[in-house]
Amino acid sequence: MVKFYSIKTLFNVVVWTLCLLCCPVVTSGKDSIPAGIKGIELGEVKYGKGDVAGALKIFMDVAHEADDNHDAALACLAYYNIGVTYLSLFSNVEAIQNFQKAYDLCLRNNLGAGRETEIIGGIAGVFFQLGDFPKAKQMLHKALSVSRSNNDSVMLSTFAADMALLCNKTCDFDSVSYWLDMSRRFSRPDIPHINLLEIAAETAMIQKDYSRAEQICKEILSFSPASGANRGLIYTYLMFIASEQHRWDDAQNYEKKALEEVTFRLKGYYFQLASQVHENRGDYRRALALRDSVMFYKDSLDKINNLQLMNNEKIRFEVMQYQLEAEQALARQKSRTAVWISISIAFLFLFVILALLWRQQQQRHRTQQQMLALRLEKEHKEKELAEERMHETELVAHHKHEILQKEIERQNTQLQANAMFVSSRNQLIEDLLKYIDNIKSEDDLPEIRNLRKHLGRMLGNDSKAREEFMMNVEAADPDLSRRLLAAHPDLLQSDIKFLGYIKMNMSMKEIAAILNVNPDSCKRRKIRISKKLGLPSSADLYAYLLHLSEKEP
Repeated sequence: MVKFYSIKTLFNVVVWTLCLLCCPVVTSGKDSIPAGIKGIELGEVKYGKGDVAGALKIFMDVAHEADDNHDAALACLAYYNIGVTYLSLFSNVEAIQNFQKAYDLCLRNNLGAGRETEIIGGIAGVFFQLGDFPKAKQMLHKALSVSRSNNDSVMLSTFAADMALLCNKTCDFDSVSYWLDMSRRFSRPDIPHINLLEIAAETAMIQKDYSRAEQICKEILSFSPASGANRGLIYTYLMFIASEQHRWDDAQNYEKKALEEVTFRLKGYYFQLASQVHENRGDYRRALALRDSVMFYKDSLDKINNLQLMNNEKIRFEVMQYQLEAEQALARQKSRTAVWISISIAFLFLFVILALLWRQQQQRHRTQQQMLALRLEKEHKEKELAEERMHETELVAHHKHEILQKEIERQNTQLQANAMFVSSRNQLIEDLLKYIDNIKSEDDLPEIRNLRKHLGRMLGNDSKAREEFMMNVEAADPDLSRRLLAAHPDLLQSDIKFLGYIKMNMSMKEIAAILNVNPDSCKRRKIRISKKLGLPSSADLYAYLLHLSEKEP
């Protein structure tokens, strides 16, 4: 079985291995393109600088990243920018597809009316570029409806202007003024409405309302050149209006100014109107030269358009190749991810097995610890039980010792009483014998002789009484003799008997009466025995005997 510390070490190895395995999957993405809204900003910068292909690549990468992260708002913004970029390349199919993706994301995730109207406006731009004006008008109506329901004045002004421009294309001149008025009503008052004036001028030119058209054009020219007005187109309008009114000098002046400021894209229109002006004036040679310029311009414009188309196709091809490479890289990454996931699952399976082994080892270790704890607890309880039994035995022994001690004290008291009785009786007998001896000297009567013999026999039997008394003393304290001989081997048996009397707390007079000796002899004997025992005074003899009796056997 694997040991606990080995399992723990292997667990750490598995965890670190899984972390290292997951690192390639996590860090294998693109690091060169900023994430999130910063990527959108970078793409817009590239688009503004003319790097359309670079902008498309960035927008596509941001869109894929947003899809992977389920960030609907970012994905919607990325697809919208992709649609706008494709629209600038005249790739209407790709533009409409990306606008549709952005629109679906916006509706499903409720990303707001502002985003919705922007996308609808982009779709309307695609249809306008395709020349499908009814569908473009339909989308603009929808955008206006959404903007009106959300009180978005900026978008209302913008879409109303677009609707006016669209009405010019469809010759719906009656609606143009309505949409222009709406655009003015919702636009900011501090911003000049130059774009609206240009649309109104175009409408007046198409309707051949030259006086109104001239008035509007002069109003446009009253703004500074930095206002962004298409001054070349306005001078072209004024040139044509002056020729229609036979103001040839004004027409010639406007023609010079138009030629100076007209853009390349509008030169064809300028050449066409200038040719018509000179033809109306009767200068057919100049009119013919301008028509040749129109033909030359159209050839140049076709070449430019062809180059633009080729460039657009090149950009589309480059983007498609980039998408293909990105898809291949993604497929390789998914393949690597699948391999790493398989390896990770294998390691995870190994980890689960090791975890089960570790858990089993831990369970066994806990079981052993519990068994050891139970064994120790059992031994502790057995030890406590033995100590309790020992304590009970000691209590029983102490109780028996107390009972024995009380019995000894009782017997000592009884012996002492007997000794006092014997001592008193012997004293009485001796006193009677002395009295009888005094009587005998005066009158020797037989009764007195018999009494004296009887008292003598009583005294003669006293030695037997003393022997019985000593046996009772030894029975009362059987260990006293053994303890005295163990402590003082030189003591005589008579000394031990004498010490037995003293232990019974008998006076020298009482002991002398029992032993039938002189009390002074008892005192001298007490002094002599005290010296044998090594006591400083005979007064300490009784206390010494009590101390000796209290010692453990």
